[in-house]
Amino acid sequence: MLDALVEAAFEAVVEVVITGTGSLLVAVLSFGFWRTESMLESSREPYAGTLWFRRKGGVVVTSLGASLVGFAFYAGLVGVLIYRAM
Repeated sequence: MLDALVEAAFEAVVEVVITGTGSLLVAVLSFGFWRTESMLESSREPYAGTLWFRRKGGVVVTSLGASLVGFAFYAGLVGVLIYRAM
């Protein structure tokens, strides 16, 4: 039981870190023109499953889109570190 609890806590931390990194990257790379929705906001929207949508003239990146951006960042970082180590 303790193993399952530790595993769930680890997965939650990783999810928050990856989504947080993705949200930060979206804001920085778009110079603040695009925004990301919070993880709590995503469950209320009818756009579930999409990566981004337009709302009130602005682009909103969903939490899934932010997670993919964060994952791509860390995958690229690992790739660069492996390449540099060779």
